[in-house]
Amino acid sequence: MREPKLRDFLLYYMEIDIWKQYKDKDIASLKTEVDAYTKAQELAAIGAYKSYSSLRGYFSTKDVREII
Repeated sequence: MREPKLRDFLLYYMEIDIWKQYKDKDIASLKTEVDAYTKAQELAAIGAYKSYSSLRGYFSTKDVREII
């Protein structure tokens, strides 16, 4: 129980530090960072979907001995 509480504590304070860094900046000046973040999220979603599709296909196969 100690590790999850420590993790939550550190995440909370990391969010506060990030807020302090970005609170006085205008969203227009962060356009490149926002675009990079959006692109990274899209790539992560595509990767997760491909992994899901692959594993779903594998576990939906009735006899996996043919694959191996």
